[in-house]
Amino acid sequence: IAPQTLTVLDSGGAALRAQPLPDGVALAATSTLDNDSVTAIDFNAAGRTHPFGSAYRIDTTLANTPCSDELRCPRVMVRSGGAVRLCSAQEDC
Repeated sequence: IAPQTLTVLDSGGAALRAQPLPDGVALAATSTLDNDSVTAIDFNAAGRTHPFGSAYRIDTTLANTPCSDELRCPRVMVRSGGAVRLCSAQEDC
């Protein structure tokens, strides 16, 4: 996870897909366990986050524009079991 690109890698590190984000949109991923910034979220063969028990939040931001009731900034939650939840606003998760 880079601020301007979301990339999916295989287990060997080869890029399967890279999706650039629109101008002004950025991503920030954070571990919910220790609140540290992360650049990658790993899943094992069973689809669970690796290492076991890790969980993350991925927040979207807009350049020079604060999030508000009228302009929501979504959040993606990745739970320790591998479940992914998209929230329409960061406050909703």
